[in-house]
Order: sequence, then C-alpha cells, then structure tokens
Amino acid sequence: MRVTLPPSLQQYSPAQISKTYAGVRTVKDALSVGAKSLKSIARTEGCCQEDIETLIKIHLVALDVFLKQKNGLTRDEIDLVAEEVMRQYGHFITFADIHVIFRNAKLGRYGELYNQLTCAKVMGWFDSYVDERMNTAEEMSREADRKRYCDHPEPLSLDQLGYTINKDGRIIVDEDFVNVQKEAKEREEKRKRDEAKAKIDKDNDYRRWKANYIKNGTL
Repeated sequence: MRVTLPPSLQQYSPAQISKTYAGVRTVKDALSVGAKSLKSIARTEGCCQEDIETLIKIHLVALDVFLKQKNGLTRDEIDLVAEEVMRQYGHFITFADIHVIFRNAKLGRYGELYNQLTCAKVMGWFDSYVDERMNTAEEMSREADRKRYCDHPEPLSLDQLGYTINKDGRIIVDEDFVNVQKEAKEREEKRKRDEAKAKIDKDNDYRRWKANYIKNGTL
C-alpha cells in the first residue's frame, strides 16, 4: 500500500507513533497521555474521516509486515477493519490506544496466531482492549473522585475519642480520657488567649512609643 499522507497527519504514521508513545505500554498509560480521538483528529487536522481510515490501514499493513504470518490480512480485510474501527470506536479511541493494542499483539498477549492473521482476530483485539479500557477509565475516575473528595485522614475510632461499646451495645464514656482531652483543650485555648493578649500589649507599647516620639522627639 503506497499512499501519501497530508502533512498534518505525518505525526500519526506508524514510525512516528512508535516514537511519540514509546513509553505508553498499558491501557492506563494510553488514557493518561491525553491523545486525541480518531474522529477528533479528523475535525482538527483539516482532513476527513477517510484520511484517518487510510492511516489505520497503514498501521495495519505495518503490523502485518512485523508479524510475518504465512496468511496475513487481505486488502479487503484491511479495509473492513479500518472502517469498523472508525465506525465503532472512532469517537473515543486514539492512536495511543492503537499503539498499545498492536504492541500487545506483537508480544503475543492476545494468544497464538498460528500463521494466520484475520479480520476477526484483529477486531477481537480491539473489542477486548475496549472492554479493558472502559473498566480502567472507570477505576481511574473513581480514584480521582476519592482523591478529590476523600483525601483526608481516616476518621478517629470510638476508643480514640474516649468511648467504648459494652457487650450490651451501649456506649460507655471513659471519664479519665475525656478529662485529659478537656484539660488539653483548655490549655490550648489559654495559650491562644495569652498569645493574643501579648500581641495586643506589644501593639499598645508600640503606639505609646510612637506617640511619645512624635510629641517629644525622644524615646
């Protein structure tokens, strides 16, 4: 397959994608890099959907060459896979995702090919990856929510607050513990009051000194 990509799409060629996403090896990595979806590329790079399908075909040919299967993808299969990937997944899947999918295939993570690469096998890879992608995205979202709303120390237990529960299920107050906590709180409040008073006294001393200096010109 000999095609010429528009200049704006050269960055998405197989060789360039391998460099751009060299460190992208997992679904989570692909989700984290913030790559544009296939259809978003078509909208923002001044090209059409057919151009993106052509890019996918180029990636499929490169994969077919790398895998060196006795019975590789036919031209019709390449066309069909590109069309289906764009139709089913183009609104969210990215070339970072495709990079991970094809890397997994090269490493044999989708199983033995038995010298035959077919349309069904390739679409099976995409289907499997998309399922994992959805689960990973959901988990990343939950983790982000936990950090956003729940990133604080664990709540204190009852015994840390000076309470216990007896065998009848009633809450028992540890009076000694409560008294110690109360005294500590009172000491802290007294310290804050003393600090506030010391600051006021210092401010008053400064005002007196300033007034005396202005009036007499001496300390």
